[in-house]
Parts: sequence; structure tokens; C-alpha cells
Amino acid sequence: MFATVGRLDPEEMRRSHVSIGRPVGNTKVYLLDEDLNPITEAGHTGEICIAGPQLSPGYLNRNEENEKHFISLSATMLGESSDKPIRVYRTGDLAQWRDKSGLLEFIGRADDQVKISGYRVELGDISCCVEKHAKVHACVVKYIPEESSSGYIEAYVVPSNWDSQVTSDELVHWVKTSLPQYMVPSTIYMKRRLPLSHNGKVDKKALQPHNETEQPHHRKEGGHPKNGITKTTRTNDREGNEEVAQWLLSALQGFLPKSEISMNDDMFALGLTSLQAARLVGMIKREYKESITLAQLHQNPTVEQLAKSMNSSDSNSAQFSLERCVEDSKDLGSDLLPPDWHSNGEGRVFLTGATGFLGAHILHGLLAMPSVQKVACLARGKNSVDASTRVKQTLEKYNLWDGRRETTQKIMVLHGDMGDSTLGLGEKQFRWLINWASVVFHVGARVNWCQPYEAHHVPNVLGTRNVIRAAMLGRRKSLHYVSSIDVWTVTGYINKVDRVYEDESLDPHLNALPYDTGYAASQFVAEQIVRRARAGGLPTAIYRPGFIIGHSKSALANEKDYFSRLIMGSIQCGCFPHLPDQFLDYVTVDYVAEAVLHIASSRDNLGRSYHIVPPDRSLSIGHDQKYTMLRDIGYPVKMVDYREWVERIRDSPGNALESMMPLLDEPVHEGLSRLQTSKNTPVYDPTNTTRALQDRPDIKYVALDATLLKQFIENWEKREVFTSCPSL
Repeated sequence: MFATVGRLDPEEMRRSHVSIGRPVGNTKVYLLDEDLNPITEAGHTGEICIAGPQLSPGYLNRNEENEKHFISLSATMLGESSDKPIRVYRTGDLAQWRDKSGLLEFIGRADDQVKISGYRVELGDISCCVEKHAKVHACVVKYIPEESSSGYIEAYVVPSNWDSQVTSDELVHWVKTSLPQYMVPSTIYMKRRLPLSHNGKVDKKALQPHNETEQPHHRKEGGHPKNGITKTTRTNDREGNEEVAQWLLSALQGFLPKSEISMNDDMFALGLTSLQAARLVGMIKREYKESITLAQLHQNPTVEQLAKSMNSSDSNSAQFSLERCVEDSKDLGSDLLPPDWHSNGEGRVFLTGATGFLGAHILHGLLAMPSVQKVACLARGKNSVDASTRVKQTLEKYNLWDGRRETTQKIMVLHGDMGDSTLGLGEKQFRWLINWASVVFHVGARVNWCQPYEAHHVPNVLGTRNVIRAAMLGRRKSLHYVSSIDVWTVTGYINKVDRVYEDESLDPHLNALPYDTGYAASQFVAEQIVRRARAGGLPTAIYRPGFIIGHSKSALANEKDYFSRLIMGSIQCGCFPHLPDQFLDYVTVDYVAEAVLHIASSRDNLGRSYHIVPPDRSLSIGHDQKYTMLRDIGYPVKMVDYREWVERIRDSPGNALESMMPLLDEPVHEGLSRLQTSKNTPVYDPTNTTRALQDRPDIKYVALDATLLKQFIENWEKREVFTSCPSL
């Protein structure tokens, strides 16, 4: 009888785990975890449970085994539509789903799971590792429990060629390069053949260490490969050192009777448990009237090192390395990190917001990187202009378009919609995207300081949630999310907060949301969702730019934002509002784009948030300083009370600020408008950003000054997006 069938070809044989195929006919196979919950994701081990019309009624006259192996489970829990429970047979075999295609990979037997030094170990994993060696035909691993310790592992190996056997030391080293220390066999025996039971399986009970013709291959003194070290001759001539070493060897042999211990063997790698280590420390104190700590024992894990330490003058001091703790805390392991999107074979970027001001500059920066192979830009058509044309027109508008073939062929425009769960791509293209991208840059957002939260909810909140979904599904990849300092809302005014830190919680600032813009509220909510995803394991960096103004060199700016409208609207009406306590922390778009791309280039910067603002508040431009700049470059505007300024705007049809009257005029707190509550702005501490940019002194913050402001105005007028009053 059989339940699964699969094709076994040379390609399959080269895999680390050979598939046992898919269920046959009407057979159903479920993988269940220890709590009998179904496992559906690849890479997770569960017990194979079989259901279907071919299922046996049970074992004849073996009620106890029937209760153990034949069980009924809820159909709903198993993902089936039936109202009746489903009867399954627990095989005791462990497997994993290879992928979504339904292929099973056999892992081992459930009774081959043991616990060693607190770790759950699959003995089959050890056998599989040994069998990958070119000189090994077959391997079976046994676990030998002991009352005085956590037990030890024995391996029985059938060599490919009995006359030119692989050595035990070679196999131990082979295993140690792939598996942790607690999975390395203590003893390896060479066998001509493995004993089989009546049903053709290896009879582990019949496996004996050796007979007259088959000798055990232990790890020999001087041949134990610990970090590439072989036995060395002691050069310490301190009297008594050899005597201590011999005593230690004898003591350790009592704890580890199955191991042949050499001077340079790591006692913990050989299986010395924490309880045995504590007993050894006590024995040393009784025998030599000398106290050593467990830390010293771990720092000197070989007999030679420990003997020298006990005879040295500083034997009572255990060094604690803060530097090592810092370095170890950074070492997650390359296999757990998302791919380095700059590395060979990667360079595939998924970008949102390419038709926006900052997004266009980030796209321009990505296209200039040699390591970037392709940038997939999610965009949608607008006003009868298709998505591809919009991306090109945006780049052209800010003098960023590079028509060379080697650049344009890097751009791939995906016609989509962030408000849709598949980003408007459809299920097939969405699945392709999430398995294609090396990294995700989410820059897209609706920015309107007059519209309420409800108008921003779909593009900013649902859109961010859907981009997170794309980042978390498919292959592992990091998310670089561009938020805004607006997430801090008007907390400076409402909560009297004078400084906010990049990685602090947003929650204490929630109460200020009603007095800020709907855009700020949407960014607050969206970033909270990103933070939850980051806490759930999504590798993420969050960037909060200050108020983005035009390019520091080309002086091309976004004429639709508040800054541009403030300057031109004030020129048009001939007056400027007095707002002495307002700081908007202006940053040029090129500084923000360059900073984001550099910080994103290192995986060490994931898991943090970054304020992309002036590196020091003293460099930031206060609101009234803009008035002085306008006067210095020849615009005779007059400083007036805020309310008078609003009335002048209201009385100026066609004024650049006319569309922003809800922001300027609607009272939200004690008669103040949303623009007025944006005062007593806290310092946005940029410690993380400063540290991340310290190796790039060429990425420089450029402060707004009269010269740059004049260039902005000249470009607006040249492009006829604004017109100054004729009298000026």
C-alpha cells in the first residue's frame, strides 16, 4: 500500500531532501503540528496524517494503538467544507511542504525527535548531513540517554568503499560545518552493513558499537577539529601545570565516559552539561582550594586552557567583554536577513510614488545606481494620461529624465492601484511581483493639507497596508517606508513637548491629532501599521522627512505644496503673516532622496526610524525669516497680523493660497486654525540619521536662503505656474 507518489530523477536526487511526492487518487494528506493544528506553509515540519476512502478500520485487537494512531478531527480546522469530522491516521512520519504545489519532503520519524541540552533535535537531520559526504553510503544515528547528563549521540556509518574509509575526524569536521555543536556525534562507528528488521527498516536496537572486524572510530587526541586547531605542545613551564591538566582529564572522563578527551578538546562541545560544569567547579574548589567561576570555565573550555588559567596569577578574574556583546548583538546571521538588494543577482526594486515630487527624485537616484537592474514603478493613469506617460512626464518636469537606452530600459511601469489588495495588478501579476522584488520602497501618498482623514484613508492607510502585504508575502525582502514628521502632529503646542526621538512611541502624541490636518492623521495611522509589521518581523526602515522644498541646485520645486503657495500667495497679496513660533524644518528634495537611498543601502540600518531634517535646529529657518528673505530679494511685502493676512487672501481671487483657505481659516482649537496650531514645534532629534550618514560627508544639508528662494520664484514665473502682482 502507498499513499503518495513522486517522480525521482537526477535533479531530484541532488536535493538535500528527496520528495515523497503528492497524495495518490482520493488520498488526503495533512501535516499537523504537536497541537494537531494543520501546517500549510513551506519549511515547517509536521506529522504526516492520512485520510481518504482507503483508510484502514484499524489494528486488529490492538485498541491502545488504534486510539493513538486513528483520530478524528474537525473538518473546518483542516480547511475542508464538510460538516462531519475527518478520520485520519497518524503515521509517525515527519515531513515538510516543499512549496505551494503540494510536494512533500520526508524529514524523519517522530520517534527520532530527542531533546539534547534543551534543544529539540531531529536525528534524521544528522544522518542526512553525514550522508551528504562523498565517501559515505549510509548513516544511522542513535541517541543514548544517561541519568547523569543529557545523553550523547552515536553515528553508524557504512562507507562507500570499505578499503578507503573516511576517518571519524573528517566526518566530525564535516558535520560541524553544517550543524550546531549539540548535534555533533560523540562517537562514530564504521559498519559494513546496517541490520534490518523483518519489514526492511534499519533495526536500531540491533546496532552494536563494534565487533572483531569493525573497530570504532572515535575522535582521537590531537585530531579534534575545534576552529581548525589541532593538538599543540604546551609551552607553559609553570610548575604543577601538567599535574593539574592530568587531574582535569581524569575528572572530565568521569563526566564524559563515551568520549576520548584530549588537551585541546572543547569540553562543552563534547557534551558537558551545565550541571556537570557546576560539579566540576565544585571539585576544583575542593581539590585545589581555588575558586573559579562558570564564566572562567566557558572562557577556558579546553583542559590546556583551564590548567593554564588555574596556575596564572589572575585566575580569579573573569573578563566580561562589552565589545563582544555589542558585536554579537549585531550578528543576526546572513540567512535570516533579507537579501542585500545591491548584491549580484538582485537589484530589483519595487517603488511606489514615482509620479510624486520626492518619488521622482528617488527613482532618478535608483536609476543612477549600477547595482539596480530594474525599477518596477506602481502608478495609475490620470486625466486621460496613462501611467507610463505620467512617470516620464514627472521626470521631465523636474529635469530628471535620462533618455539613454541603458537608463530607460531599467524602468518598468506597473499600472495599478494601492487601494486594492493586489495593488490593482490582479492575482497573477501580484504573485509575480512579490517573488520578483529584492526590496520595496513605499514613497507614494496623498498629500493635501485641507482634505480630512477620510479622503486620505484609502491611498495612505489602506495603500500602506497593501504595500506591507506585498513586502511580507512571497520572497523575503525589506521595506523602506517614507513617512513624515507630521506623524508627531502638533504635539509641541498641545502637549508642550520640546523634543521627539526617532525611535520613540507615537502613542503619547495621539491626543494632538484632532488639531492637525487629515494628512497628518493618515500618516500617523499608516506609520503605526508599519511599526506593527516591523514588530512582527518585517525588516523595515522608516524615514520622516521635514518639509520638502525644491532642489538645492536646479531650484525646481513642487508648485502645488504649501511652501510654494505661501511664498507666491504672500507676494500676490503684498503681505506676510506673523507666526513667530513656527518652524517647519525645510529640507531640499535632493538631500532627502540621497539620504534615504544611502541609509537604505545597508541592512544594518533596518529596524530604526530616521528624521531627515536639518542636523541642528539652529540651522532651521523660522517662519518670519522667510519674510526677511522676501524683502532682501526685492519683494516689498508687509508683515501683518495672521487674521489680516487671511482676509487679504480671501479678498484676492486667483491667489495661490485660495485653495488652502480651509487650512488657514477653519478654527480647530481655541479659535486657532490648523496652520496656527503648528507652532512651538519640537526638535526632531536626528541621531540615527547623523550616525547613518557619517560615512558620506558629500550628502550635505543645504539651508534655505535668499538666493535659493529667489531661484525658486524665478523658476515658478518662468514656467508660468504663478504670476506676481503687476505692481510688483
